[in-house]
Amino acid sequence: MLYFNYIFFAVAALFLGAGCHRKASSPVGSGSPSLVEVTHNKAVETGYETIDFASSIRSKYQAVSFIESFQNFSLPEKWLTVFYVNGRYEVVLEVPVSYNTQENIITPDIENSILRIFEISRVAANGGGAYHISYGSDQREMTISEIRDLEKAGWDFEGTGILPEEAKMPNLEDYIQSWGETYPDQKKWLRPRVKVR
Repeated sequence: MLYFNYIFFAVAALFLGAGCHRKASSPVGSGSPSLVEVTHNKAVETGYETIDFASSIRSKYQAVSFIESFQNFSLPEKWLTVFYVNGRYEVVLEVPVSYNTQENIITPDIENSILRIFEISRVAANGGGAYHISYGSDQREMTISEIRDLEKAGWDFEGTGILPEEAKMPNLEDYIQSWGETYPDQKKWLRPRVKVR
């Protein structure tokens, strides 16, 4: 739990402003996109070409990706793909990466990838597009070999017995859609997916 709080606040501080309330806003500022924001968006798109896990996740789930500590040379850069499973679980793919500023190329360290799973206990809509997410005690971490097995299974968390089918959390879908304003270049990937049985 402590590690997740660190990641959450680091991401929130970098892209959304400090605090637990995630409000849809520009990740770098308001108005026209900054050069860093434009470069980040291009880096994310090229990252999908080199991080197969992220690409196959995005083809199945509503997902957004970003690079934590992007171009902050004092901190390690990490690729994060965030998506939601069975209406109750937040799943975060974390891949250490390096970014070549000259060629705009992401180089992932796939062997050190981690998949973190967090049970959501509540999604509160605070008005004005802001949401507060509370998490339960069910939190897990998967290693690279487990991630590869899950990818081979088509990211079927339910069929592989990793996660149960749960009742959907109220407000979760609205929260997911609110990310479209924060990550406008990825808005199309936030459209609800039709679950095929």
